[in-house]
Amino acid sequence: MAVSIADYLMEFDLGNGGEKPRPVQASLIVTPHEEARNIQEELIRAAELRVRNEERQTAERTLEVTLAAERAAAEDRLRVERERWAREEAEKLSAELTTGLKIIEEKVSDKVAKILIPFLGATLREKVLSELASTLDALLARGNATSVTIAASADLISELEPRLNVPSDSIKYLRNQESDFRIVADETIIETRLSAWLGRLSEPLKGV
Repeated sequence: MAVSIADYLMEFDLGNGGEKPRPVQASLIVTPHEEARNIQEELIRAAELRVRNEERQTAERTLEVTLAAERAAAEDRLRVERERWAREEAEKLSAELTTGLKIIEEKVSDKVAKILIPFLGATLREKVLSELASTLDALLARGNATSVTIAASADLISELEPRLNVPSDSIKYLRNQESDFRIVADETIIETRLSAWLGRLSEPLKGV
């Protein structure tokens, strides 16, 4: 490395007692040019370090933003899937509940019908017998009928006969296998539809 002075300078030390002076290495002497270059290198290194730090910080911020966006997107997807699942499950449960309630309702209706129809049949039978007895009593009491014939099953006749307030010899009974009354009073014919009504009541229970 070229310098502007001799390669070695004599170092004098008065305390050495006249010893031969030791040479001083020229590398220990820093010229203004070298100092400027060293300062420039330090500035460059500092700038490089600052740039690397800034790049690292920028990369970290970018990574944080990217991760936050991915987390938000994942949460959105999870929310959508959760809502879809909840909606599908709700619809499924609603359909199952509706079907279940319908089955229960049908079973309850069938059971109620099975319980009520015998009572309804008995009530209807009682009403028919009462009204029929009242009609016959009115006809016979007014003398409007000189000949009365009642055709029905034996059990129906046995239920109707005690209800009539007329002598039994004034009525002719014809016992058959029918489930309805057929009454002929002179030219008046009275026919009941008891069996048809009872059949209509029992219709919902067919196949149960």
